[in-house]
Amino acid sequence: MSQHVKINSDASETRVFTENTTTSDNAAATVVRVGTVEELEAAVAAQIAGQTIEIIAGAYVLTESLGILLASTGGGLKGIGTVSITGAAAADEAILIDPAVATATFEYSLENVSIQGGSNKIGLHVLNTATAKKVNVYLKDVDIEDSGTGKALTVVNSDGSNAIRIYWNGGNVDGIAHTPKDTGD
Repeated sequence: MSQHVKINSDASETRVFTENTTTSDNAAATVVRVGTVEELEAAVAAQIAGQTIEIIAGAYVLTESLGILLASTGGGLKGIGTVSITGAAAADEAILIDPAVATATFEYSLENVSIQGGSNKIGLHVLNTATAKKVNVYLKDVDIEDSGTGKALTVVNSDGSNAIRIYWNGGNVDGIAHTPKDTGD
């Protein structure tokens, strides 16, 4: 039986839904399903390691950057149907992955989404400034578009001993900016 968590945008209430029940207090569900920008932003801010956020089909124009700053490995964003995420005009990127993992390689997945930065901004920005471990990002059926002079995908490795690796399976990218620091990049 699958579980889905609904988080109010103001974080005032979290509920887990299953096929047989409509209420529960289990905030540690492995799957969180969202359907609005507010729910998406709140779910990403509250995401725990190993948790997948399912995004219901639609166009999501963010009000801020979606910061994937987990201190533990695992998790992801997964589109259910056609999902388009566009960055906020004032944010540097639509999605920022900059984990704070200190004990193991960090892994995160994006699946079945289209990502575009706000005007002249970055779509997906991957950094390793807050970790001393490898960062692996898995992209499956992900399209990342540039926006004016912004780059679709920007990868900046600031750690000379650990690589950032992007594994891509299906989808397209308009432009990539890569700043390697490690010979494994």
